[in-house]
Amino acid sequence: MKFNIIQRVNPRDLAAPRKFYAVSNAVGNMDIRRVSKRIARETALSTSEVMATIESFIMVIPDLLIEGQTVTLGEFGAFRLNLSSEGTDTAEEFNINNIKGLRLNFAAGKEFKKVLKTVEFQRVPTTSS
Repeated sequence: MKFNIIQRVNPRDLAAPRKFYAVSNAVGNMDIRRVSKRIARETALSTSEVMATIESFIMVIPDLLIEGQTVTLGEFGAFRLNLSSEGTDTAEEFNINNIKGLRLNFAAGKEFKKVLKTVEFQRVPTTSS
């Protein structure tokens, strides 16, 4: 995986010296058609069958999450929704206005994590302007 080095301010201490951090270097964007073609090459499915399956996931998974389900996709991982809210002193004081939003949480499965542990890092050379 390629990465760049950038200098950032500490958001908790704006007066602190800036430090350098690694950030992933995106090299492109894979749209649904290209992902489907790649999966089709690895399976006995056609590109259109893979696309239909992915489109079905896109339609079904959000509904399942909203219903309160954790959606587990085998060794790929699991999706679930978490709420972000402001606290109140008593349960009676709490109302839906205290809910500030939803966060989608993804927990990688064992095989997914195993693959991620094999990642090798390569620094992208900096160019002089």
